[in-house]
Amino acid sequence: WDIRYTPDPKPEAGLLFRSDHFPFAKRGVPALSWSAGQDWVDGGVAAGRKASEDYTAKRYHQQGDEWQPDWVFAGAARDLEVLYTLGNQLANSRDWPNWSKDEAFRAVRDASADPRK
Repeated sequence: WDIRYTPDPKPEAGLLFRSDHFPFAKRGVPALSWSAGQDWVDGGVAAGRKASEDYTAKRYHQQGDEWQPDWVFAGAARDLEVLYTLGNQLANSRDWPNWSKDEAFRAVRDASADPRK
């Protein structure tokens, strides 16, 4: 897959701390937030940023926030394949996911290692 990881472009918005999986993170359970991002195959970052800004300004949590017939779902299908593969590998593995060594939630996760064995 030709995919890239991009850090949160607006960490000041605190999306991790407002997410549904944050209560799990506080207890050391790793979680993954996945987004289509703004680096589009067709048009690159400029096209992705323009579309995101347009959506936020004109539709996000507004009356026009609904399906648009010109949306392309090829990227979503590819993303679903990646997420399914990741989930399948995790479900069939004996390895437990963990936080990176410099992450604050790592200590809580490590403290629960013995009961998970």
